[in-house]
Amino acid sequence: AKVIVLHSHNPDAEELLISDISRYANSQNAVKVSDLSANKPFHVELEKLALSTYCPDGTSRWFYERAAGSYNVMLAREGTTPARLRQIKEAIPPGRRITKTDLAKYLQAWGRKPQIVSLGNQKNFDRFMSDDDTVTSAVP
Repeated sequence: AKVIVLHSHNPDAEELLISDISRYANSQNAVKVSDLSANKPFHVELEKLALSTYCPDGTSRWFYERAAGSYNVMLAREGTTPARLRQIKEAIPPGRRITKTDLAKYLQAWGRKPQIVSLGNQKNFDRFMSDDDTVTSAVP
C-alpha cells in the first residue's frame, strides 16, 4: 500500500488531495459531484448557519444536509428514544431539510439561470460550484 504523508500544512492542498482520493478510490461506485464537495468551506459555514438559526416561530429550524444522508444519521444518533425522536422531528421536520443540490437549484433560479437549472441536479450543482462569484458572494 502507498502511504502519502503531507509535509506542508496547506488547507487548500489537503482539501484537493482528499477530494481526489475520494473521486478515484470510488471509481467503481457511483459518486456524485455534490458528494465530493461536502467539505468545502461554503457548505460547512452554511451548515453551521442552519444549526444556529431558528425559524420565525422560535422553536423550529432548517437542516442543511451537507453530506448525503446526514439528516437520517442525525435522527439515528440523537433520537435515542421515541419521545426524543418525535421532539427532534418537530424541531427539524423532514420538510425543512435542504440538500446541496436543492440549494444550488434555488440560488441558480434566483440568479436568473433557468437554462442551467433545467440541466438537472448534478449538472446544475457542478456549474453552481464552478461559479466562484456565486459561491463566494453567497457565503454567510
